[in-house]
Amino acid sequence: MKVRTPLDREALMQGARQLAARPGGGSVSLRDLGKLLGVDHTALYRHVRNKEELVRMLLDSMLQQAVDAVTAPEDDWQQRLMQFAAAVRDVFVQYPAIGSEAVVLSTYGEGELNAMELMMSAFHTAGLRDDELVQHYGLFSSFTLARAAGIARSRAARGVAREASVPWMDAPLHAGVAQPLVGRWREQILGLVDDDLFEEGARTIVESAARAALIHSRS
Repeated sequence: MKVRTPLDREALMQGARQLAARPGGGSVSLRDLGKLLGVDHTALYRHVRNKEELVRMLLDSMLQQAVDAVTAPEDDWQQRLMQFAAAVRDVFVQYPAIGSEAVVLSTYGEGELNAMELMMSAFHTAGLRDDELVQHYGLFSSFTLARAAGIARSRAARGVAREASVPWMDAPLHAGVAQPLVGRWREQILGLVDDDLFEEGARTIVESAARAALIHSRS
């Protein structure tokens, strides 16, 4: 039975988020969204031009959600970046159908711009300027979005709970004589956890920024 919902931008976004959070991470379609909202999917075109625009809107709102989750003070730039990275991962895992698209889409929206400003402001507070600031922003942003999208996609495909600790690799690792190092550390590789790698990768970029800022301050 269809549930009639007043069709406005807010209802559309809420419904789309509900679809994006489904187990399995299936894609969000306008046809499914119309069914959920109790309208013919063609009625949605009064609010969005196509599915891509809807996905961009959702992703932009998710990036804003991650920005809003950062609570560390402005001068604690390292903690702000780590909080932001964790929030991006968490919101992508919460809405895997959209989070997995982050590596191929720019939203051109306020949420994305605010995320960019947060990261660049943190590196500016650290003492980076010009090319060093932009390069570290690019590294941190691309790593955070790509790995968070990968984690979201992997967890959705495996059907695991959002809070679960997930191995980085879930397939058997059979090393032959031509791969002695892989064989030697096979168990350690299989013991790697995606959340731990994500946090360590983000922290490595943050520590690189701190070292670059220290060198800059001494020059």
